[in-house]
Amino acid sequence: MYARIAKFEGARPEQADVAKRLFEERFLPEIRKLDGFTGYTMLGDRETGTALGVTFFETEETLRTGNRALDEMSPPDELGNTRRTSVELYEVMFHEITGDATAARIGAVNTVRVDEERLVGFNTDAPGVLDALEGAGGARVPGGRCLVLGAGGGGRAAAFGLAQAGAAKVVILNRTPSRAEKLAQQVAAAVRACDVAAGALDASSAVHFAREADIIVQATSATMSAAMGGLGGRAPWLDAIRAHLRRGITVLDMVYTPKWTELLTSAREAGAAAVSGLSLLVHQGARSFELWTGRPAPVDVMMRAVDAEIPDRG
Repeated sequence: MYARIAKFEGARPEQADVAKRLFEERFLPEIRKLDGFTGYTMLGDRETGTALGVTFFETEETLRTGNRALDEMSPPDELGNTRRTSVELYEVMFHEITGDATAARIGAVNTVRVDEERLVGFNTDAPGVLDALEGAGGARVPGGRCLVLGAGGGGRAAAFGLAQAGAAKVVILNRTPSRAEKLAQQVAAAVRACDVAAGALDASSAVHFAREADIIVQATSATMSAAMGGLGGRAPWLDAIRAHLRRGITVLDMVYTPKWTELLTSAREAGAAAVSGLSLLVHQGARSFELWTGRPAPVDVMMRAVDAEIPDRG
């Protein structure tokens, strides 16, 4: 895995929230389209107006291609004299920082803790998916038949997490079938007791597998609001799935802008348990909080805080 680290400085402290919103609205949708993109995180210091943006890519080649594209993206005019002062490329030595079996299996780290001058990596996305499904959705994963829509970072975490938790079957569908097939092979190799399959994300396949699924995890940007760069729920395969939701299943949409997507609204109307991506966001964050502090995370407080900031509808 490779990472691009960009340092931004010069923004006024009060611009921190504005900068984050503008980035999510203007840059993140385009960054997600870059070949080999696997994740992004932004760290900021409100007191100094300095921020670090870290973009992760699968290979050195995709990193360099993505780096050229990102260099063409300038800070928004609304941020005044904000400037990017340095861009550096680093190879992330995954095996040197991984100390968590879940992260090692998934091949991704989203939380790093310093233990006696050692960097120890963890993945809280996969357990966060399970916490959201079981806590907010009342789902029973062991023995369940699961459908994962999308093979990007979110789909990857969901597929591994569900398989490791004892799901009987995990089906992964993606617009590029080869990505779904590659992920399915990796999950099957890691969790041999789980039946793992893959296919194309189209209306026919989506309906076929949704009909037999106990749990559906939507892990694409298709349900994201158009203002945030998504499709606003406008996709033929989404329309097809919405017509075949039913009572007794659990539907998790990883998207949380809007809080309640059209997919989740349809799930509720059909009598299914609907779980917002907001729940996943909070639970994976809570896991990170506990790893960093050694204290129980105030999940209820965290949920209320983010719930107040995210709109119900797009």
